[in-house]
Amino acid sequence: ELPRTSAAQYAAGRSVPRGALKEADLVFFGTGRTGRVSHVGLYIGEGRFIHSPSSGKVVRIDALSEGYYERPFLGARTYLQ
Repeated sequence: ELPRTSAAQYAAGRSVPRGALKEADLVFFGTGRTGRVSHVGLYIGEGRFIHSPSSGKVVRIDALSEGYYERPFLGARTYLQ
């Protein structure tokens, strides 16, 4: 069972190094001032992830290497066996 909040999801699962990401891994970001987990996306391969940038916005695909998301990247987790 996957926890509901992004912070709880980050605390669960197995850590995945950025260079070993696979499709379906969750990627986590600290986009707020505290540096704590505040955003999560689903890795889809080729350095890209799908996510909803904020409430009311359109779901979109972005690159992990994109300036805005590169700096606050905190890590990734896998929940697959």
